[in-house]
Amino acid sequence: MVMRLFHHSTLLITAGPPTPCPAQPHRILQALRRYVRAENKDRQHTIRHYQHVLAVDPEKAAQMKSQVTTHLRVIDERMNQSLSLLYKVPYVAEEIQDEIGESCSVESPEAALKRK
Repeated sequence: MVMRLFHHSTLLITAGPPTPCPAQPHRILQALRRYVRAENKDRQHTIRHYQHVLAVDPEKAAQMKSQVTTHLRVIDERMNQSLSLLYKVPYVAEEIQDEIGESCSVESPEAALKRK
């Protein structure tokens, strides 16, 4: 739901609303925060689940490692694609640039799976 709202907000910016109203950077930033929070929750859940399976059943963890890594990469790709939409409206991206950097720093999928 949150991801759809964020994508809807960015699509409104890029496609243009039916009536001429300027994009509201603070609302876009709120949607971005919600979206990043949802993606990070998914990321953390995936990592913790893998770590649990690794502790309980290392053989099963070895089988699912590639799927988990792929899922983490997909999360990263979705976030990158969403952020790239922001750059289609430069004045919005400029206003929220600092927040974007803080909100979206993530480690690589391989590094996330190695740490415990």
